[in-house]
Amino acid sequence: MECKLVIKDARLERAILLDDPVRPNRLYGFKIEVPEGVTEIADDAFHSVPNLRIEALKLPKTLRRIGHRAFKKVLDSSIRSISLPSKLEFIGDEAFDSDGIFNKIKNIKVPNSVKYLGDRALRGMES
Repeated sequence: MECKLVIKDARLERAILLDDPVRPNRLYGFKIEVPEGVTEIADDAFHSVPNLRIEALKLPKTLRRIGHRAFKKVLDSSIRSISLPSKLEFIGDEAFDSDGIFNKIKNIKVPNSVKYLGDRALRGMES
């Protein structure tokens, strides 16, 4: 199984699972590294991918916008911290929402550059 990132005009549109057929009730874990040069992660970019689980996440310094529900319910409980880029300006509604599922993220520093922090953007984080 492979996870492909669809990027167009510096915008990560969505992730796609390739190769084997996706089986219901099975989670597929990936280490995701969004490449430098990407400035935006679209609404639902990862949340819309059935059975996707992100086990490690690296965001580029060039990132300015994280869309609504971009990472909703996809972060694995093994992730303890997330580094947000220092020039990030927008974190959409429910962007990292675990939807009531307990996760163990203890460290996420929202940079001063953020002008919009969406409703329930960080819901479910331990602290």
